[in-house]
Amino acid sequence: MMAVMMACGDSASELHTTVETSFADVPDVTVNELQDRSFCFRVTFGLRDEGTPHSTVGGMSISVPPDACGNFETALVGDNGSLVYVDDLDYWDTQRFTTAEEVCNEITRVMEVIFTPVAVPAPEVPEAMEETRTATDGCLYTKAQFVAFYGGDKEWNDAASAPASAPTTVDSNASSSDDDE
Repeated sequence: MMAVMMACGDSASELHTTVETSFADVPDVTVNELQDRSFCFRVTFGLRDEGTPHSTVGGMSISVPPDACGNFETALVGDNGSLVYVDDLDYWDTQRFTTAEEVCNEITRVMEVIFTPVAVPAPEVPEAMEETRTATDGCLYTKAQFVAFYGGDKEWNDAASAPASAPTTVDSNASSSDDDE
């Protein structure tokens, strides 16, 4: 059992060194010291901008448990050190990894999610009403209707400079009647 404990301690020390080196220049990330005879250390994430998701996640606990058969475990922790479970980060329990590189990739993945502000969808803007102009009959028409009727846009352009009168809107669905009384 003592050999297993020593191997875990060595693995934890090597993992700590790798993680510490990998994140040494990353702002707002602190790799806490590995205590003597400890198999666990913490990576603490600094302050995040408002609007970033998962504000309950304060960092990650990284460990080399003696029963993990040489695997490394990661867990999300809150600012107070308690475990945090976040489904959309795939953390409903601890995660196991076999290499220090995988652990570093996992720390990076979690950081990318929690440090990325949530995109707030832009409010829907109603479609602008299509421009209409008054034709010689006194009714309002769109440019497409002008071009369809007159065969070009000259009349459309002329209608822009014509003095405004009280226009009437034509219902394009209305049927005309040729009844003479």
